[in-house]
Amino acid sequence: RAFMEHDCLLCEINPLAVDGTGALVAVDAKAAIDDSALGKYPDILALRDRLEREPRVLEARQYRFLYIPCDPAGNLAVISNGSGMIMSCIDVLGANGMVVHSALDLGGGSTADRIKEAVRIVLGEDRIKGLFINIFGGITRCDEAANGVRRFMAEHESDKLIVVRFEGTNKDQGLEILSSIARDNVIFADGLHQGVRALAERKERL
Repeated sequence: RAFMEHDCLLCEINPLAVDGTGALVAVDAKAAIDDSALGKYPDILALRDRLEREPRVLEARQYRFLYIPCDPAGNLAVISNGSGMIMSCIDVLGANGMVVHSALDLGGGSTADRIKEAVRIVLGEDRIKGLFINIFGGITRCDEAANGVRRFMAEHESDKLIVVRFEGTNKDQGLEILSSIARDNVIFADGLHQGVRALAERKERL
């Protein structure tokens, strides 16, 4: 009943023990609720937030982002719109001797204002020295991604390195917007590996 009434993906008691009196004892239990259904359960959402100790995870949730702490020793961050792309970025960066401290998944349909907030959240961590933004422009358009970076740079005096790669809807418009940012710490890379190389070539800044 708990499984069916709370949109669970998993609901189990494991292990179940018998104590010395013969009574059954739930030694441990696990429940996982479908993220898409969490809005139906404000009490469970509140519990989830009370259990979270990473403030950036909580802040990202306000914008419907997924903030993922990775390696505390890292000094790079990744922003992308899909878990597969995030994992690819982390893998290729790692293969080139760089360590990712955190990643943020935008999800779909992010506007420039939301992307600006995503950049602010990840670069707000002091130890982050470089950011790789890797966007496949579909529902989230390339011009929105570029405008998000431009708005962040207009509002914040950041000298941290930002490498942007995007491909897809409105790429040409996005390139025009990025070219209008007169800052040498914002770089466009025309591909995943090109973006990683751009970060690797500037390791002394990281």
